[in-house]
Amino acid sequence: MKPGDLQFLCKSTSLSEGKLLSLVEEDFINVIDALTDADFKTAPISLELFTRLTIFKETKECDFPLSEKAYVSDCVSIHYPRLFKTSHYLIDKKELDESAGQHYLVLTGMFPEFIMYKSSKKGAPGLTFYTGLAKQAFKFADRSELADHVNDWIDLLYYIKNYCWY
Repeated sequence: MKPGDLQFLCKSTSLSEGKLLSLVEEDFINVIDALTDADFKTAPISLELFTRLTIFKETKECDFPLSEKAYVSDCVSIHYPRLFKTSHYLIDKKELDESAGQHYLVLTGMFPEFIMYKSSKKGAPGLTFYTGLAKQAFKFADRSELADHVNDWIDLLYYIKNYCWY
């Protein structure tokens, strides 16, 4: 967490830094519950914290393990900025490793329109192909539970990008 993130959370929750840090480690959901929508939408916080808050808030009623929620929020924080800024998205990865799985998860969840465009206009593989690559990469990386949830995460990431972030 960056210094500005910690200050924002302390101010929004009225907790001391020590209490907040122990609460964040124990139960991040309680921190989210303490934030108002106004605080959340106008907060001067990092992409990492914003992503984590959004994902934890939107999956509050889901059965995803907490570690998986944290992992996917880290994937988005790492891959979203690069995918968002490039004029053409990087589709081809040289190896099908865990990083490739993260890349394809974020690409298919947050930028499906790009894949569909490439597929219809250029004959590139479609969403199903890249979803399959993400699943396969996570299975190779011994993240079978995440591989089983890839379709659900793709749907959720699409929802977050289009309805929560914009």
